[in-house]
Amino acid sequence: MQIVIGLVIGVAIGSTGVGGGTLTAPALILLLGYSPRIAVATALLYSAVVKIGAAVVYLSRQQVNFRVLGLCPSKILFGLK
Repeated sequence: MQIVIGLVIGVAIGSTGVGGGTLTAPALILLLGYSPRIAVATALLYSAVVKIGAAVVYLSRQQVNFRVLGLCPSKILFGLK
């Protein structure tokens, strides 16, 4: 059952980019019986590892616009004004 759930979530994340916490945590809680605390922490760590890996690939391919990247924190800090 765990392998099937992982495969479904992996396909969803790979095809849509959504699912790190949106699908993983509820699946761990509702389908596999993990506590919410463990499920959320696991989903968060999994999502972080995947994003770090993707960032390395994008950086190595020189597909990062550092000018736009530099603007992101300022927009977050000021509420996207």
